[in-house]
Amino acid sequence: MKEKDMLENLEIENEAEWTGEMESHDCSKCDEILIFTLRDNFHTFTIPFSTVLAMLKFAETDGDIPPIPPEWWVRMQGLYPTLPTPVANP
Repeated sequence: MKEKDMLENLEIENEAEWTGEMESHDCSKCDEILIFTLRDNFHTFTIPFSTVLAMLKFAETDGDIPPIPPEWWVRMQGLYPTLPTPVANP
C-alpha cells in the first residue's frame, strides 16, 4: 500500500492546532522572523516559519499541492536562505 493511501486512513489522535498566536521574532541566534504556537492534547509548543516553509516545499515537490510560483520561493529564500533547494517548481 502506498504511503499516501495509508495516510488517508490514518486517524490523528493527538492533532496539534494553531493557538492563533504568532510572534514576530528577531532572533540573532536562530534567524527566525515568525514563530507560531501550537497546542495538542498534552503540550504547547512552537514551530518556526522556516519549518512551515520547508514542509510546504516538500508537499509541493511531492505533488500534494499545486505548484507555487518560483518568484514566491525566491522571495522566501531571501528571508530564509536555508530553505531547501532548488526553489524551482518540478
